[in-house]
Amino acid sequence: MQNAQETGKPYLARRSNGTYEVRTTVRSGGRSNTTTVSLRTKDSLEAVKKFEGFMHQDVLERSLGSSPFVTDLLLSYESALESRQAGETAKICVRHLRRELAGVRLTHLTRERIQKYREDRRPATDPTVRRELSALVACINQAVKDRVITLADVPHIELPRQSQPKMTYMTEEQEVDFYQRALDLPSHDGRLTRIARYVAVGLDCAARKDAILGLTWDRIFLDGANPYIDFRVPGQPLHNKRRTAVPINPRLLPVLQRAKREKTTEYFLDHPGSIKRPWKSFVSATPYGWVTPHDLRRTFASLAVQAGVRFEDVAQVLCDSVEIVRRHYGHLDPRAKLTAVNHRWK
Repeated sequence: MQNAQETGKPYLARRSNGTYEVRTTVRSGGRSNTTTVSLRTKDSLEAVKKFEGFMHQDVLERSLGSSPFVTDLLLSYESALESRQAGETAKICVRHLRRELAGVRLTHLTRERIQKYREDRRPATDPTVRRELSALVACINQAVKDRVITLADVPHIELPRQSQPKMTYMTEEQEVDFYQRALDLPSHDGRLTRIARYVAVGLDCAARKDAILGLTWDRIFLDGANPYIDFRVPGQPLHNKRRTAVPINPRLLPVLQRAKREKTTEYFLDHPGSIKRPWKSFVSATPYGWVTPHDLRRTFASLAVQAGVRFEDVAQVLCDSVEIVRRHYGHLDPRAKLTAVNHRWK
């Protein structure tokens, strides 16, 4: 006789922390996929009562031929992200959505359910939740494009208000000090540390984190009169986090030359793994504990605009639109304010 785990029926289970949940395991082609729905209780009697209610609702929805589970749509969307080689941020958003919306059908994405999602995600900030719900909207749009659902099935998902862009960046003096502190980091083998290499390229090329982590030596060209780094990956589909080729400036060139002499693998940072722990260890030992990896990109753009570099030129390095650069950094442009206050006194 088959049990619930073998037939794909929901069953009651208990997590290691004592919380009860409903699990549904489906086996296909020798592989199994388990979805879970937390009952948010550690009391066994309350868990049984909630489980019975869950089963009643599940049977009712199946009999009515309900809309697909949101998690099924998210799984398809996640596969699409993988094929597009999307950044890690999008994948993290999908993981949060799958966890919080397990067992929820598309028709259940009402205003109240979206509000509950926002409450359940606390203390996550509004920008974080907005990013996750935007991923949910993209997932649903993908399902429409794939003809899994129709436009009539698409729910209205209200996003949190868009906040002002985060504007944390270093002054020129701080940037120079931060750069040198990174280069001076000791290592067990005498090589430049991963953090030193990351900081050098991050501050001098303004590349995004994923672009630096995945950078390989065959895309770093140090010879010739105009050395450059090509952050584009051959064959990678285009997406909104675009990449470009960036010239290597005189400060960065000797750092890269040394790093190339010391290289041990095809990757610029030895491997494409996370820098989260070494980064935290590095900045916590400096006066710059507030600096994040993305702040290197913001610092590059901020200092360039303050120095009077044209928005068009900054946009080319950032691989962003001129409109985005102007919106995020335009207030730092000294020329705009001078023109405004001096226009009558020329």
